[in-house]
Amino acid sequence: MAERRRFFKKLIFSREAVLFDAPLFVLKTFIALLCGYAIFKNHGFISKGMISLMLGIVLTLEPVNISGLRNGLDQITASLIGGVITVIVVLIGGVNIITVPLAVTITLYVTLLIDWRRMSIMAVFTSFYLTQAIIYTEAGQPDVVSTFGLRMLALGSGVLIAVIINFMFSLFFYKQVFRKRTIFIVEQTIGYLREFVSNCETKDKCNHTELKKKIILNFRDIDVIKSRLLDMRREKEGSIRVEDYTAVLEEMRDFNHYLLDFVMLSVSGELEAGVFLDLSSLIDSLESLRNLLIGRTSEWQKGECGCSNANIIRMQDSLLRISKII
Repeated sequence: MAERRRFFKKLIFSREAVLFDAPLFVLKTFIALLCGYAIFKNHGFISKGMISLMLGIVLTLEPVNISGLRNGLDQITASLIGGVITVIVVLIGGVNIITVPLAVTITLYVTLLIDWRRMSIMAVFTSFYLTQAIIYTEAGQPDVVSTFGLRMLALGSGVLIAVIINFMFSLFFYKQVFRKRTIFIVEQTIGYLREFVSNCETKDKCNHTELKKKIILNFRDIDVIKSRLLDMRREKEGSIRVEDYTAVLEEMRDFNHYLLDFVMLSVSGELEAGVFLDLSSLIDSLESLRNLLIGRTSEWQKGECGCSNANIIRMQDSLLRISKII
């Protein structure tokens, strides 16, 4: 019985996934793919490129319309690069053991020339697609131009469907998106602060390297959420809540910076004796902030702390400013 419960528990999204709207994204994906398949399954031309259509839908779905549109345009641009290169190579040399890897390699070279930090999977996929899913003429000759047209038309149709679905969902759910994201950041910070206080008073128990990685990952999450907020602000000018959440995330970023400073200092044993007790009071303050965000309380409770450490005072000030915003 216990094993069965553990099994079914694994099928339920974690709290972190729920706060990042994983269930909503799954539902949105199902509806978007359902619409795409229903609209184009009997289409005389696009039905032959359903893989591109479905891929375009999934990669364009985002909580914010502008973010999704940007992703869609990036896909189309990458597909154009991979497609044009492959069409030229195949028209010159046909489809054979040399031209297939050559087209992909040139595509890879061009995308890295544009941005050497990352390979464009979509451009490379398009290059593969145009040689492996190629349309043949009635005479049995490979028609790479028609295949390229199919790829772009199907991909563009998928992007369009995803943009429409993004817009429809944002009308009903966007107000909750960033509140949940902010709760996620606060809860992650509580966990990291609690881990530091519990384990790092003595160097032997503390895994400084792992804790630093977690806090740095929290910075990345904050930056991603902020970028989505900026996109939302462009969509909905004058939205006060968007500005509020941006300010809250800025304060949480500062808070995590100070926490990272403490982790770095603890490596060399330079922390003052009473710091860990003072940091414990910040856990209570963060918990109160979390309860305020989720609506469990209506007033923020400042933890008792006669703190003298400058960073802890700054961390308290950040929490105070957040409490006034929310």
